[in-house]
Amino acid sequence: MSETAPHFELRNVAVELGAREVLRVPRLALERGALAAVVGPSGAGKTTLLRVLGLALRPSAGELSLCGRAASSLRGRALRAQRASLGFVHQE
Repeated sequence: MSETAPHFELRNVAVELGAREVLRVPRLALERGALAAVVGPSGAGKTTLLRVLGLALRPSAGELSLCGRAASSLRGRALRAQRASLGFVHQE
């Protein structure tokens, strides 16, 4: 049986805004069609995580992969198509 890559995978992802680290994710993998909830207190990095997953924010360190392909390799039309296929709903 062949193993397929997760739809989203983050490895050693960190996001820094200024001198402050606002997100650190050692590893997160989400399969296609998986239902996931992102919860936590204000300032925990929920929106930052969703922005990284939605390709609206590039991590300061680490790697985001989509179906086994590094998101950093997406350019032009491929990047726009991937962004268009994603969405999230704010709580308000």
